[in-house]
Amino acid sequence: IDLLRENGFNCFPIPKENEKGADYRYNGSRTKLNQIISDNENFGYIPLQGKGNCILDIDNKEKYRGQIVKAIEKGYVVIETGAGWQIPVIGLVDNSSKIELFDYGFKDNKIIEIQGINHYCMGIGSIIQHKKLGKEVTYQNVGGDKIMNVNGMDYHTFIENICEKFNVTSKKPNNTS
Repeated sequence: IDLLRENGFNCFPIPKENEKGADYRYNGSRTKLNQIISDNENFGYIPLQGKGNCILDIDNKEKYRGQIVKAIEKGYVVIETGAGWQIPVIGLVDNSSKIELFDYGFKDNKIIEIQGINHYCMGIGSIIQHKKLGKEVTYQNVGGDKIMNVNGMDYHTFIENICEKFNVTSKKPNNTS
């Protein structure tokens, strides 16, 4: 929690019985800062406006394992989730917003999301009963203790880089038939 807060993320409590659903203490980009999170609660984290950060939320473990191993080797925080990974990112020159990215050759649904200032992810150590997987999942950091820093990149260039590195797109392909 401290590392995330020190890097411009707002961490807030989520009752364990709510699974991934936040309660009244979450209000998008207006969520109260520095809320107390008790030991018997999960927590979410959200990028803060004006802090130049976002969360790379990858929803497939096998397809992107190579890219994730590289991030782990570089010592970045990489949070393993039930279906994939999250990588908190800092160093953007502007605010982030939610975007869904696709690999239509692999599946029709989004495969990567970038969570911006109005969207949160579950935090390290949170435990949920994952409904899609039908099992308990603990969100754990399998990487290091460095937050990925893109060193002054603008948000659109960051998205273009993610699209290139992960072979994804934000657009549906044109049907020319």
